[in-house]
Amino acid sequence: MQKEETTGDHQEFDEMYRRTQAEIYKFIRYRVTDKELAKDVLQETYYVAYKKWDILCEHSNPMGWLINTAKNKIRELNKSLKKIECEVDLDADEYTFTEDGYGKSELDLIITKGLTEEEKNRFYKYFLHGYSISELAQLEKISENNMSVRISRLRSKIAQNIPDESGIDKKYKKSVRIDKKESCT
Repeated sequence: MQKEETTGDHQEFDEMYRRTQAEIYKFIRYRVTDKELAKDVLQETYYVAYKKWDILCEHSNPMGWLINTAKNKIRELNKSLKKIECEVDLDADEYTFTEDGYGKSELDLIITKGLTEEEKNRFYKYFLHGYSISELAQLEKISENNMSVRISRLRSKIAQNIPDESGIDKKYKKSVRIDKKESCT
């Protein structure tokens, strides 16, 4: 009897895997840019699901359970990657940083210069810790559309802080708009 139940469990798990795998992979792939790492996270997510099948098969929202497990695995991946030496390539060796105090202060000086504490916090959560726009919107109690606009503005602000190859600081460049007559300096 035990053998039949186990075989049935395997079949149910296989069916659930086939039904949910594509959507879970899309969820992971959106948050993990490296294709191989995304596949690893997917595999680890379903490994946990298999180990905890007795909980998952009785769960009222199995897809939500799988997504939360994937989020946790992505966070674990981000933590493990943070332990590895990081390098930001801005076309210059002097912008290399590691996770020591010097590297962090260099990152703060270059990228987060001129940002408010709230914007810095948003930067770290979105770009470094992998929070989604919807997660950030929930944390700040605003709409996803509003958060998307704030992230877009944050990107623009950060782009101004990164020097370009000509050595001209971008914040002193002025855009020429048709409705406003400004001259470029």
